[in-house]
Amino acid sequence: CCAPSLAPAAPAKRVYAGVYLHDVTKFDQKDGVFDVDMEIWAKWLGDFQGDKLAIANAAEVERTLIAEEKDGDWHSMRWHVKGTLRGEFPVYRFPFDEQTLRVVLELPAREGELAPDLAGSGMHETFSVTGWLYEPVFVPRVSAETYASDLGSIDVEGQSTTMNRAAFEVKLHRPLLSAATTLFVP
Repeated sequence: CCAPSLAPAAPAKRVYAGVYLHDVTKFDQKDGVFDVDMEIWAKWLGDFQGDKLAIANAAEVERTLIAEEKDGDWHSMRWHVKGTLRGEFPVYRFPFDEQTLRVVLELPAREGELAPDLAGSGMHETFSVTGWLYEPVFVPRVSAETYASDLGSIDVEGQSTTMNRAAFEVKLHRPLLSAATTLFVP
């Protein structure tokens, strides 16, 4: 007679992740890496394991937990991160090229939705990347990446793994005087 009614789906967990960039100490276009000193954090409502938040483009980083907070059902964890991140730095438009430094955070989709915490994210206004100019503002990018692997999980063995990503991007550009000098002075 009647179709069974479906129970409403549980609301998706949302994890808010943020970045505060203290410094970029090295930018190496040739090797496709840059060194950072930053803090990252996660905020969430309900149950979640904060260490599930990863830095997707980490080459070699040291991550130290510096704070954990709780206010009712809200939780947060914050880490200090120092180390090397990978990037893609094309040079086909040299010396008029623009480059993008990205801090890419990721979370397995089964753990929840990942959203950039833009209200708290930012960067120190006085660090410099030698030979480059930038605006001290992050451009956020949200995406998903699916790996054709269970990444060793027993719970979802044999299935693909989808990772939710939040990237915090800083656009770099060369000063026009520097570009003109490179082209015309030799």
